[in-house]
Amino acid sequence: MLSVNGSDCEDTQVDHESVGAQFAHLLSERTRENLRKRHAIRAAAHQQLQAEGFGEFDTPVLGRWVNEYRVGNISATTSTGEHLWLAQSPQVYKQMLIAGGYQRYYQFAHCFRQEVREPGTNDSLREFVQLDIEMETGDLEAVIAVTERLITRVCSAVGLPCPDAPFPRLQAREAVSRYGTDRPDLRIRPDEISMLLVVDFPLAERDDEGAIKLTRHPMALPRQTPDSPQEMLDIDTWTFDLVMNGMELASGGLRINDAALQRHVLTVAGIDLASFEDLLHVLEDCPPHGGLGLGLDRLCMQLLGADSVAEVTGFPFRFGYWSRSGNVAVS
Repeated sequence: MLSVNGSDCEDTQVDHESVGAQFAHLLSERTRENLRKRHAIRAAAHQQLQAEGFGEFDTPVLGRWVNEYRVGNISATTSTGEHLWLAQSPQVYKQMLIAGGYQRYYQFAHCFRQEVREPGTNDSLREFVQLDIEMETGDLEAVIAVTERLITRVCSAVGLPCPDAPFPRLQAREAVSRYGTDRPDLRIRPDEISMLLVVDFPLAERDDEGAIKLTRHPMALPRQTPDSPQEMLDIDTWTFDLVMNGMELASGGLRINDAALQRHVLTVAGIDLASFEDLLHVLEDCPPHGGLGLGLDRLCMQLLGADSVAEVTGFPFRFGYWSRSGNVAVS
């Protein structure tokens, strides 16, 4: 038996009201139509990426602890006491694939993050599906071009007009200065579609407590080498976000492909090297590479005009398959 966050199945209680609501959700014609279109979006993405020479490769969901992002990891413990973690993303694994000679990779990956939903939000899940892409290249423009062609293709699959590529661009610092956010909604009319590439994110920023924290995962390639946490605030990265109508759909960029630089960035950022041992090993001889992660749930929400990701998901988190304590058992 495997328990997540320490619960076991004997202690998990079924909320029959939630089960009834879940089934009603599946019976809804709106849900059925959204899931059909979600399938069309996935199929179009498969076709586009395979036409460009990408191969679909799976990576583990359970593994060692790797703290890629600020949010916490979700833990899992076996009945024998072995401690495992659910992957926040396939980031480390896909970089290992590139180092192993798999030049173009993608998968629809299930990702898990211990996020706390803030009041009024409608676009986050603890478990979500990410279209994960990585490619051997040292050119950020090549990664962005793949992204633009992919978005154009999936928009066409659901009959939605897509703005012509190349999409408009805005530097992250300029976006915050002009609009107060790095995810501005630039629509003039509500029936328009705004696609914006926000580029050159700072390597680090201060959090609400004033501590200096990385803005991306620690594998993002900096434009200069930082020698102190303070310097990280002034250095940009080779990164981009794709923003549609004020919502971040994808994050991408170039990765560090040098073990010494990766070790240095982790050390300056105060991150324990232990969980990155496998990555550091393969970076000793790794070609330049970059990629992106695109949230399928958010993408479907935006393309289908839904009010929340729950409307484009067959089994939304809100219906109680996680118990009220936040624990669930998988046997």
